[in-house]
Amino acid sequence: MRGTKKKQATRVAAPARQRLKSTQRRGDERRERLLRAAHTLLERKRVPDLTYAAVCAEARVPTGSARFFYPDLDSMLHALLRDLGEKHDAALMRPLRPSDVVTWRTLLDCLIERSARFQRANRVFADLSIGGMTTPDLKHMDREADRPRAMYVLAALEEHFALPRVPDRERVAYLLVEIVDLVFMLSMREAGAITPVWLEHAKVAAGALFSQHFGDPEARPSFPPPTTGEKGPSRTPAAPDTVDNTKLFA
Repeated sequence: MRGTKKKQATRVAAPARQRLKSTQRRGDERRERLLRAAHTLLERKRVPDLTYAAVCAEARVPTGSARFFYPDLDSMLHALLRDLGEKHDAALMRPLRPSDVVTWRTLLDCLIERSARFQRANRVFADLSIGGMTTPDLKHMDREADRPRAMYVLAALEEHFALPRVPDRERVAYLLVEIVDLVFMLSMREAGAITPVWLEHAKVAAGALFSQHFGDPEARPSFPPPTTGEKGPSRTPAAPDTVDNTKLFA
């Protein structure tokens, strides 16, 4: 008797699970359509000119239904910036070539150029992150995303060069990333794009800050691959020092 009830409950639960999966799939599709619509409109409009109703109309999603996924335009733009930021970081963190790590300057220049190249090719991301016309909350989100980017820059430099253990090294790396962002934003305001001249300004400013705090560090020695049964020297970058978030820049 007990086994029969269990089978009946299983038969009843199966259609419910299928309906739930179908509902979730439709929800994911609508969410994606809304983000695609916002991206499409931002290719033609400036951020201040975008409206929630226009995005819903472009996505062909009723406004009432859209608010279930994104209550307002700001939350929609947050999701879009997060998605584009992940793509930017994937481009930034591609494997480095030997020519990229000849000196610490070539490495730093390589990372700055990668970021500029991505933003030139993805105007919507540039408008949202360095366009200078977004809400304070959206800019704050981008600055928070710069913290792990700064840790990546520091780890990449640490892996290839013998950096001195200077105080506040994580804060210096974060400031370096923010300086590059600021220079890019000034270029966007002046020319509507990241120009070669402003790109060089970003490299000079970042290099000056780095050398002031870290000097001119030498490259770490290159080790031949270990023979069988022999353990080679570790090239894993040192773990970053603990950061006191209460003392970081606002």
